[in-house]
Amino acid sequence: TDDPKNTDDPKNTDDPKNTDDPDNPNPGPETPTDPDNPNPGPESPTDPDNPNPGDETPESPTDPTSKKVLMGDVDGDGEITANDAVMILRASIELEDFDDLQNFVGDVDGDGVITANDAVEVLRGSIDLVEFEWVDYPAAV
Repeated sequence: TDDPKNTDDPKNTDDPKNTDDPDNPNPGPETPTDPDNPNPGPESPTDPDNPNPGDETPESPTDPTSKKVLMGDVDGDGEITANDAVMILRASIELEDFDDLQNFVGDVDGDGVITANDAVEVLRGSIDLVEFEWVDYPAAV
């Protein structure tokens, strides 16, 4: 009865069919406890304030007069895409009007002017050749 392969031994805890646990008469694969996330895994969020811990989305700014913005993200969707590059290119030839926030995030080279160079860099960012940062945008720019 001390044989570890003996599955008839009720003390054998390695046996998945061991039903000696009165609280769990049908042991099996661990069942998820979160009804909103039926397939928890190592990447499952544990912090309710940050549901996407792997995301690059920043924390809330500490300065109440500013907010975090992603450089290059002129459409404000939280991602750098070809659409952002197209919008910047259109703004560089005055086919699109940008507000102050869009002018700030669209000027990725920091020269103070929206140009085709900004559009090219954002397009490169859309295919992960360059990485853009989240920065504080003051509310009173």
